Parts: sequence; structure tokens; C-alpha cells
Amino acid sequence: MSKNAGSQGAQYGTAAWLDKATELKQVVMDRLAAMPAAECLAVPSPGAWSAAGVVEHLILLEETVPGLWRERLQAAGTPNVNGKSELLSRIVSFAITKTGLRVPTAPELEPKGGLGLVALERRWSDARAELVAALPDSPNAPWVLHPAFGPLSSAQMGRLLASHIEHHLKHWPACTRP
Repeated sequence: MSKNAGSQGAQYGTAAWLDKATELKQVVMDRLAAMPAAECLAVPSPGAWSAAGVVEHLILLEETVPGLWRERLQAAGTPNVNGKSELLSRIVSFAITKTGLRVPTAPELEPKGGLGLVALERRWSDARAELVAALPDSPNAPWVLHPAFGPLSSAQMGRLLASHIEHHLKHWPACTRP
């Protein structure tokens, strides 16, 4: 299914996070499909996103990773992934998934709204395919430049993607912007 399958242990390799992110994506889409169409698009309160908006936000992140964040890494001269970014990404992933910590949303990841279930499914499938196609040969090589964590490998970024989906599932269906 994925590049780098078996290239590292299941906990750190690309196959592990990709499988986890794929399972979580299906959970999100199943929950969205179970909601009436009007409820999917309804913003529950000021400062919150609709359920469809949450899904669009998750898609926007997957669309941004192989494009903008890779371009930032290349512009920075491909810095090395270091233990500091690994430790920081693990701490923040833990804090987000275990404590419900809210992290400000980057402007490029704000949902625009108005997309229905079919459009969201198609767009997420396309984004995931582009993400997988952009994976490097080595799961430990610098892959993207995260705005807060610095250079991350595909394995590190993948764990953050899976944690990000888990975070939004815990707050389903609406996520108040921080």
C-alpha cells in the first residue's frame, strides 16, 4: 500500500502511520456520511467549524504537506532532521491527543466551507494519493519544514498527521478554533 513498507519497525515506519491515517480517515468519513446533509454543513456556534469544515481542514493539511511545506524545506537548503524536532513533535502530538491542547490554525488550513460529502471524499482521496506519491525513499530523511517543529521526516510528519486526525475525532463534530 505504501512506500517504505517494512523499511523500519512498525512503530516508526511509513507503513504504520499511513495505515493508521487511512483507518482514521475512514472513521471520519463514516461519521460524516452518517450525518444529515444539513447537519454536516451547519456551524454549531460562533468560532466553530461545521463537521464538513473539520474534514476540509484535515484535507487542507494533507494537501499542504507535499506542496508548501516541502517547498519551504527546499528553500531552507534541506536542513537535517534532529532529535529536537523529533522530541518536540512527540511531545506536542501527545499533548494534543491526550490533553486536548488547542493549537492555532495556520491561515492556509482554514476551511472555506460549502463542500458536500462526495466532493470531500474525492478531494481527500486525491490529497492522500499526492501525499503518498511525494513520500521520500527514506522515512528518516528530511521531508518537510513544519512551521513550528522545523524539519521533519516522513515518519515524524506522518505521526503528526495521524495525531491531528485523532484530535479532531475527539472533538467531533465541531472544533472551535483556538
